[in-house]
Amino acid sequence: MRERHVNMHLDLRPFGCPQCRKHFKMKHHLTEHMKTHTGLRPYTCPACQRRFMWRDSFVRHRGHCQGAQGAQGMG
Repeated sequence: MRERHVNMHLDLRPFGCPQCRKHFKMKHHLTEHMKTHTGLRPYTCPACQRRFMWRDSFVRHRGHCQGAQGAQGMG
C-alpha cells in the first residue's frame, strides 16, 4: 500500500508545520499551508496586478476581472 494511502486510512499526519501545531497527511498540503505563514502570493492577475495565494482564487478572479477573455488560455 502506498504511503499516502496508509496515511489517509490510518489518519497519520507525519508532516508537521514548523511554525504552528498543524500536521498534514500529505507533504503538498503542508507546502500549501506554509503560504499562510510566508504570505507568498505566486499568482498575479495580468489585468489588475492583484496577487493571489491560491490558484483557484486567481482563476475565479480572472473570470470576473476580464470577463469571457479571462476564462480563455487558462489550460
